[in-house]
Amino acid sequence: MNEFQIKLLSYLNIAEEEYLELIKDVNINDLEDPYNFLNMQKAVDRINLAINNNEKIMIYGDYDCDGISATAILVKAFMYLNKKVGYYIPSRYIDGYGLNLTRAKQIKDKGYNLVITVDNGVAANEAIDFLTNNNIDVILTDHHEISRELPYSYTILHPSLKINNVVDKQCGAYVSLMLSICLLNRIDPYLVSLATQATISDMMPLKGYNRILMKVGLKIINEHKEYPLHLLTNEINIDEETLGYTICPKINAFGRIKEDLSVNDMVRFFVTEDKLTLKKIAYEIEQVNNLRKNILLNTVNKLDLNSYKDKKIIVERLDKTSEGVIGLVAAKILNEVNKPCIVFTKVNNQNILKGSARSIKGFSLVDAFSYLNDLLEVYGGHEEAGGLSIKEENYNEFVNKLNEYSKDIDIVLPEEKYLMIEKEDLNYENYLFIKSLSPFGMEYNKPKFLLNVDRNNITFMGKDQNHIKGYFSNNVSFVGFSLANKINHSINKCLGTLVYDDFKKGRNVIFRIEKIL
Repeated sequence: MNEFQIKLLSYLNIAEEEYLELIKDVNINDLEDPYNFLNMQKAVDRINLAINNNEKIMIYGDYDCDGISATAILVKAFMYLNKKVGYYIPSRYIDGYGLNLTRAKQIKDKGYNLVITVDNGVAANEAIDFLTNNNIDVILTDHHEISRELPYSYTILHPSLKINNVVDKQCGAYVSLMLSICLLNRIDPYLVSLATQATISDMMPLKGYNRILMKVGLKIINEHKEYPLHLLTNEINIDEETLGYTICPKINAFGRIKEDLSVNDMVRFFVTEDKLTLKKIAYEIEQVNNLRKNILLNTVNKLDLNSYKDKKIIVERLDKTSEGVIGLVAAKILNEVNKPCIVFTKVNNQNILKGSARSIKGFSLVDAFSYLNDLLEVYGGHEEAGGLSIKEENYNEFVNKLNEYSKDIDIVLPEEKYLMIEKEDLNYENYLFIKSLSPFGMEYNKPKFLLNVDRNNITFMGKDQNHIKGYFSNNVSFVGFSLANKINHSINKCLGTLVYDDFKKGRNVIFRIEKIL
């Protein structure tokens, strides 16, 4: 190892022997034993009984990438078993999140004998209790925090319920993948790829079995150019960033924007073998995603971010904004001002405000929602992301009570971690070393570097000359988007990452500047 590489491992708190473990090649057989999940055998036995008795089976999912992927995994698994099953992705606008009583009654009326929930269920007490009381068994597979008494289901598969007591944060599609392995008695590569995209989309920590899944899944995805997700990007090689920033947002866009039941087309996209259907849905996905981007941009541009500087918790009400976009708006505000944020919008012709929340470490949304429980109609989520609904007349009381609650909580902003380097450290060899540490993601962040850039090396580009670029050598360049107005010193401290130069090919790298300190 050279001096930079030793310094980088030290910065990442990775010992040399840990590095060797991190870069070790893994394969599909290194995935978790699915029977480590408590109740797995009980779930498999009940499903096999349903197949043998030709019972009607329903898969009930969710409208985000995780829920869509989790549903597609099980639908495809049953297709492999030559068992036709029903499936349903609820509409955010018509149904709201999770299995509700109205849909439960329809499931009963249509004669289903077994329901498998994926990426939802732990909070669907009323609906699942109704099904159970009407002799319809429910296998509940979910990963969301269990914050109340569980519904009366036949059995439950959940990452917090394992034999070895190792509690990992794993997504809904991960649980579906584990169930599929047991049903098929094999690990199907395509189903692994679906769980991989969901793990990134749902921002699961990339450690333990999640990391193994990501390494195996990315390898599978790049070996199989025929997989549908390749229609959602122009990238030849797909990595975790392509999934997180290009592909998964497109999958999520359908559930955010479409106000009818066409979100179910996303499951068709991932299970159909008809190429014409694939191309048709892929085209529609692109159109919907472009609409999503335009709505978000127009909404964010109207916000006054300076008005938030004296607030500890941000609560914003945007009644004319689509409820499918408010989560993105909340995330954008959080990224800009580094403060917990809740954005509400009014539901048409109802006395209800729907909200989406994003937070930072140190301010748990789960705890906050529990404290505000008496004002909430429904709520759920994780410590750093969640959803809720309140009556319109309770809005002011909600804001006041939330502000009162936050007074006693010290929100400590995480320090921005970076490694100070010299321009000589930027080369292809060190890029490959960084790449060997990937995939990066939640709780295992891509390393950031601080580098002094001479003003004389900087040129401006773009229609409005608001982007910057330059060269350190023939093989090393730098680029920064929308940062021209931040250049105000002869020597500028630039924070960024080292990436491969896709345009020049060969052994060329780019220092991609994210911020000028």
